Amino acid sequence: MKEVNTVKELMEDKDLMKGIVEDLEDFDEDSPVTYAVWAIGYTADSEITDADMFIGEFTDPDEAVACAEKVTIEQINELCFGKPDPNTAYFSIEVETVIADPDDEDGGTMNIGTIYSRDLEIDG
Repeated sequence: MKEVNTVKELMEDKDLMKGIVEDLEDFDEDSPVTYAVWAIGYTADSEITDADMFIGEFTDPDEAVACAEKVTIEQINELCFGKPDPNTAYFSIEVETVIADPDDEDGGTMNIGTIYSRDLEIDG
């Protein structure tokens, strides 16, 4: 994947557009695009738990995926200052394509598509 910095560049990249779920015409084409790596906790029944951790944000999708591929349970425990929510059976490690949320006054972002996902089981 090549580095994509704006909504306009994202719209021109057919490979990245496969995972986009939002209508990008609603956004300024100069809006910056980044790739956020998250660890999202799930129960054994695939219900989301309170354990979700932001791992990092990248401008290059390949760097974000490389980071996501290396995430370990030890790293997650370190990020959440100990063991995660006891109901968490596994984590979904995801790379989300994000842009600034125009409706969030606090400067938050919104996921417009997930380009990478893998499950990471909690052992023991």
